[in-house]
Amino acid sequence: MRLLVVLGVICGVVAFCAPTGWREGSYLLVSGGAVAVLLRSLRTTARGRGPGWTLLVAGMTLRFLADVVWTIVVLLYGANVTLPSAGDIFFFGHYLAVSAGLLVLAHRSEGRSRVGVIDAVITTAGLLLPAWMFAVMPYLNKVESSVPATVTAIGYIVCVLLMFACAARLLFVGGFAGRGYTLTAVALVTLLTGEAIYLTEISRSGSTAATGLTYLVWTAAYVLFGLAARYPMQRRPPVLSDESLTWQRCTVFVLVAVSAPTLWIFQGRLTGSNDAPVGPAVIVAVLSVLLIIRLAIVARVAQRRAAELDRRSTALDAALRRQQELQDQLTYRALHDPLTGLGNRAMLGEQLQQAGRPTVLLCDLDGFKDVNDTYGHPAGDGLLVEVSQRLRAVTPADAVLARLGGDEFVVLLPAGLDGDAMPLARGVVAALAEPYLIDGHLLHVTTSIGLLVTDGPADGSDLLRDADLALYAAKNAGKNVVVRFEPALRDARRHQSHAPAQPAAS
Repeated sequence: MRLLVVLGVICGVVAFCAPTGWREGSYLLVSGGAVAVLLRSLRTTARGRGPGWTLLVAGMTLRFLADVVWTIVVLLYGANVTLPSAGDIFFFGHYLAVSAGLLVLAHRSEGRSRVGVIDAVITTAGLLLPAWMFAVMPYLNKVESSVPATVTAIGYIVCVLLMFACAARLLFVGGFAGRGYTLTAVALVTLLTGEAIYLTEISRSGSTAATGLTYLVWTAAYVLFGLAARYPMQRRPPVLSDESLTWQRCTVFVLVAVSAPTLWIFQGRLTGSNDAPVGPAVIVAVLSVLLIIRLAIVARVAQRRAAELDRRSTALDAALRRQQELQDQLTYRALHDPLTGLGNRAMLGEQLQQAGRPTVLLCDLDGFKDVNDTYGHPAGDGLLVEVSQRLRAVTPADAVLARLGGDEFVVLLPAGLDGDAMPLARGVVAALAEPYLIDGHLLHVTTSIGLLVTDGPADGSDLLRDADLALYAAKNAGKNVVVRFEPALRDARRHQSHAPAQPAAS
């Protein structure tokens, strides 16, 4: 890479000072070395390369081939080559390939945003008048050429403007960082500067022979492209890809607005003509600048308001999310037991209303009061938490678990599991009868379960009442057992509530 820089400096000096022949030879030596470096960069897969860079390399390779053909024609037929020439197809291919590569890079950076395209078109349109004044019209006035030659010359100008527009789009948008992007951008600017100098020379002299200054600038462009191949084009968030009218954009627009009137006046003074209306040109330039400033002020106000709306929208979204979180917490607390995390009576009531043919297991811990009295309520709370965890472990995932209060728990099984209800209830009894290690104390409690298997929809309070009758029967049967509800239990309770009270013994 250092060799390319040293070679570029030496050959640039030779190209600037030496006569024809030496000039072209030194230029081809540097351009060939730079193209070799560019082609080698395509084989490196870990440098952030992509199709855009591949097209850029292809374009510079076509330009090198065009320079080779052009040099051969110059050496054979003289410095002033008549258009169209044998190298034109390579030159046009160069412009199109480089433009396509710049479009691909800009698309990777800004996506489908149209702002960069509009800005590039505005900037390029500002160059149309200078291109017409300093390239097209002087060429048509000085050179008496055929229609193919005129079309070819205008085609070169159009291709240069196209490449400038694509480069302006990429430079406006950005989206890349690092030395690779910076060197590529500087190389593009240098290349376009050389093209502008060459087109101006043609229009002034009528000769297609490039001067030493043009060869010097082109040599520098090749060296910069070769240096850019050494570094990756790192992606970064685009700086100017949004729709904001930043000061960078305003500066470019002001320069574009004043360039045409200024060049109009400059051309008149350069040619000694007094036909250029200085007053109207100055008025147009001032008016254009004032309009841009006015638009910038309006855009800045709109941007501030948009930023304020975004800030308020963000704050509102945060408040709504916080409100939703609080609402979810309140809803959860309203439907769940704070100690065990199981559902409470309210949630159980909702689930009973939604269930079609539920199966209810009403569980009551035997001896829980003794645990509270002997070891205190913290030990009792720890025991209840352990019981809830065991219930989660032995019941199906779609079962609803709830704590009614105290030491009563409910397991609500969905329809279709009534056949497995009794084995499941016995498994719950066995699981809850295992010893509990709470605060260093080994505790033993048993469980009585009232089992209710329904055959159709029913009121939730009626279901809990019948399950409670079965639980009462399990307690009377000696505890630590499962009793299934039968209608006879309801009749016995009704008969007991209507029986006359026995007189107290005297």
